[in-house]
Amino acid sequence: MDELESVGLAAEVPTLLWEVACLPPPRLAAAADALTAAGRTAESVRLLRQGVARPVGEVAHTALALLGAGRPAEARELFAALVRARTPEEAVEATASAPGELVPLLLEAAADVSPYRHRDISHALRAGGAGF
Repeated sequence: MDELESVGLAAEVPTLLWEVACLPPPRLAAAADALTAAGRTAESVRLLRQGVARPVGEVAHTALALLGAGRPAEARELFAALVRARTPEEAVEATASAPGELVPLLLEAAADVSPYRHRDISHALRAGGAGF
């Protein structure tokens, strides 16, 4: 991205981020991690927000990859974007593959968004039988 910006192609950065958001979940997580490590936190957040357009199962796999890479803040940001963009039921569906790891993350992310979204997510978890 620095190279694009240095040659006057900064307008291409959002297009590049959109294309990277289409990578398989482990590679998407690695790209977000690399952006954060390079001090490009805003781009990392933008990439993660774009990633929630994917099926919720893939969003969950991306979150798990971020957690596995020791990036819980990025995983929470991803789930916060999910909470903003999807219904509570869809957000809860994203926790199905690893509820022990992802339900607490989802609740933290929902609380970061708003008390109302936290309440909605909590209700969807109870209604879905998450034993919450």
